[in-house]
Amino acid sequence: INIELVGREQAKCVTVDNDSHLYLIGDFVITHNSSFQAVEEFGFFPNYLDFYQTTLPNVQEGQAAAGQSYSIGCVCAGTKVYNHDGELINIEDLSKDDGICGYDGNGLIKEDVTYIQGEAYKDCFRIETEHNRFIECSYDHPLLVIDNARVKKSKQKAVFKRAEDIIAGDKLLLLNNHNVFGEKKMKSARLIGLLLGDGSYANCTTPTLSIATNDLYEYVNSNFDIGISKLMDCSNGDTYAQVYIKNIKNYLVELGMWGQSKDKKELPKNIHQYDRYSIKEMLSGYFEADGNVQIRNGNAIIKLTCKYRKMLEDIRYLLLKFGINSNIVKEKKGSSELKSTCNNKIYKLNKFDCYVLYISKAEYVFRFIKEFNFTSKNKQERLDSAIIQLK
Repeated sequence: INIELVGREQAKCVTVDNDSHLYLIGDFVITHNSSFQAVEEFGFFPNYLDFYQTTLPNVQEGQAAAGQSYSIGCVCAGTKVYNHDGELINIEDLSKDDGICGYDGNGLIKEDVTYIQGEAYKDCFRIETEHNRFIECSYDHPLLVIDNARVKKSKQKAVFKRAEDIIAGDKLLLLNNHNVFGEKKMKSARLIGLLLGDGSYANCTTPTLSIATNDLYEYVNSNFDIGISKLMDCSNGDTYAQVYIKNIKNYLVELGMWGQSKDKKELPKNIHQYDRYSIKEMLSGYFEADGNVQIRNGNAIIKLTCKYRKMLEDIRYLLLKFGINSNIVKEKKGSSELKSTCNNKIYKLNKFDCYVLYISKAEYVFRFIKEFNFTSKNKQERLDSAIIQLK
């Protein structure tokens, strides 16, 4: 864990209707809600007078006070949380009607929100795990960690620590088994993923898709109404094609994708409203278009390259829903020459910056292989061979 004091930030506190008092942020970090308690009888509280003097201004109106209340711990504005519909939203935009996804000690549950605190500012920390998950929260926010004082793994238990007391080496509890998806279905989700990677759908054009394998060409030709702009046989035996996708423009408009181009592409709007199968198919198509599988020295790495970081950040959140951690790295690509297998021409590639999403830890590569698949036979075989390397 890396811990950094980020200074005084806007913080947001919520209380959930569950005995565990736990909810999840977008990175599936398990976090405690704020406490909200009314006190009517001081006899139950040994330090009541101190408590009274501290909290009295919060509930006092003139000379009368109906009760006492206190709250602890907030997360920073901008923190993503999941509502009951599986949508990922900023916590400051959360309402009681939205509900929130929480944790009851066994798994993910849907919880009601009973209290939302108004705007407040606190000294905050950013706490980051080794796999790029993070939480930004107030110094007094309680987080669930493994008690390192217990050496034997069988005797380890989870305890709460304030953010300001967490140190590098502590183990932050994360939820890896979850099912935070909506119910909406995406039509032709795999094709949408392919278009995100190798498609063009600017305002002035008919949607087109570039295809570089026989398998993909057969899939698109068999399942969609297309027109052919360019078709070439390549020296490696594959087919390169540029095809028009007919009767899809209106759906791209509905998805909020129409008119996007190059490094300004984004995922379909309200992506977190879609069901598990739709997300799975769309991601399979996108990784087929812009991803690759590297096998080196007995290790398998899955990569996804994009010129636009926000796109990969959104993909990272979607992968987390399948229990897959990933890292995003900015890379500089040097100038190079590429010989086409279709027309034997040599194309010069200029220097450019890009972002690469890496899935590198064995358990997450295994999960990716279990969840996703490719249409291209060669690419699928390479994905399958990753299992052998990892074993």
